[in-house]
Amino acid sequence: WGVLLLLAFAAFGLPLLAGEYLLNSILVPFLVFSLAAIGLNILTGYCGQLSLGTGGFMACGAFFAYKLTTAFPEIHIVAIFLLAGLGTAFVGILFGIPSLRIKGFYLAVATLAAQFFLIWVFNKFGWWTNYSPSGVISAPPREVVPGVVVTGTSGTPAAKYLFLLGFVAVLALVAKNLVRSRIGRTWMAIRDMDIAAEIIGIRPMYAKLSAFAVSSFFIGIAGALWAFCYTGSVEALAFEINRSFQAVDPRQGEAEALAIPLLTAAVGGGAARPRRGPPAFTRSPGRRDGAEAAQDQGPNPDSREAFEMRFKSLCLAAAGAALLATAATAPAPAAAQEQYIPLLVYKSGPYAPNGIPIAAGWEDYLKLINARDGGVGGVKLVWEECDTGYNNDRGVECYERLKKPTAAGVQPLSTGITYALIDRATQDKIPLFSSGYGRTSASYGPVFPYVFMPPLTYWSGADVIVQYISEQEGGDLSDKKVALVYHDSAYGKEPIATLERLAEEEGFELSLFPVAHPGLEQKATWLQIGRQ
Repeated sequence: WGVLLLLAFAAFGLPLLAGEYLLNSILVPFLVFSLAAIGLNILTGYCGQLSLGTGGFMACGAFFAYKLTTAFPEIHIVAIFLLAGLGTAFVGILFGIPSLRIKGFYLAVATLAAQFFLIWVFNKFGWWTNYSPSGVISAPPREVVPGVVVTGTSGTPAAKYLFLLGFVAVLALVAKNLVRSRIGRTWMAIRDMDIAAEIIGIRPMYAKLSAFAVSSFFIGIAGALWAFCYTGSVEALAFEINRSFQAVDPRQGEAEALAIPLLTAAVGGGAARPRRGPPAFTRSPGRRDGAEAAQDQGPNPDSREAFEMRFKSLCLAAAGAALLATAATAPAPAAAQEQYIPLLVYKSGPYAPNGIPIAAGWEDYLKLINARDGGVGGVKLVWEECDTGYNNDRGVECYERLKKPTAAGVQPLSTGITYALIDRATQDKIPLFSSGYGRTSASYGPVFPYVFMPPLTYWSGADVIVQYISEQEGGDLSDKKVALVYHDSAYGKEPIATLERLAEEEGFELSLFPVAHPGLEQKATWLQIGRQ
């Protein structure tokens, strides 16, 4: 009964007590990574197969769901997510084949290679994004029941949270029954002693590949939920190697710090519990009676009582964390005669050398306005800062944390973060400024009324550069070569369509040279340009 009461509180109490930030930026990603943790725990915790390709399999689920949604809009969104999981399960089987011959560190390296290969596929071939010039996919709004939108940015945080809570709870129950069934026992036998398991008739190929398939199924659904219910729009690079580490390292983020230890302890116990020695079908000479050993060890970790204890611990910890977060994130009353300005900065990450002086300059300027002019029109400026690390997901979290109805506007200082915030800022009616970066098409005011891009865009910047080169060449660019060195991401690709159009009109040859993130190593690229 205690578990049912806690679940009822999570379903009916938390949506009433929690604010938008807690629901949208903490609980929603918490539930998504809970599902990813369940999938990874099946593979690594129960079957003993190391994997570092979680991010790649999440990308499979996200892009499969996007293609299914756009190709078959009449299919229900729940069916879309399940089909995306099935597609990811097939991919997991393909990349699980090496596990039949290798194990341990070598298998981890093989799955890491799969991670990079999958991201390359989704980033290289435009078919996955319906040939979007930017390479970004945007989740269309879909209803789980009539009138309740749970995908994209149109859905309310409470609707998304309740949908994910029910979805993850059902899949967690499925996972629990799987690991307690015959197939779960074969996974544990392979994990504990694969040679002995094969001797008694267990087929390692079936056990390992089924674990890869089931694990990838859960992780693929988690990736689809991440893209559709949390970010709303995503690119392939959002599922880079750091996303894989978020499923195994609880230090990667706020929501993940809750999800990983709680879920491994509650649902699986596989990766979280110590090994208990040889499997049940072996017995060393001199071993004590099984009942005596069990009495010393405590409850069997696979028993119903142990599972209920772990599940109660999960619910208590989650409820306590949610209540603390609710109190911590309660909005303070707005002070009179003050203009609030949220500052999204990047003092850490690969571009910190640029971001640190920009953040310091902003703060100095705001202090100067208050000290010299008494604010703006007699209204003092107040601000709050959040470090995005030039990371899209962290940028969304910072926006949700800092946004207030009185915010003057937001400047993300990142094209990727701008992409992720356009729909959110429009829905919140908070002006979004992206001067010289961002999504170029957002400069069209009738469609994007809350996005402002003075004084130029990627498109106009590319046009100005070509005009300058043309002037230097006497107005004739025919038989000339123009090279574009760009960040291999959605925002780096922004000027390509404009340059391709100008190449047709001006007659020059366009060469493209993508640079992998973070784009700091360009020596080989420039040597290649020099040779050509």
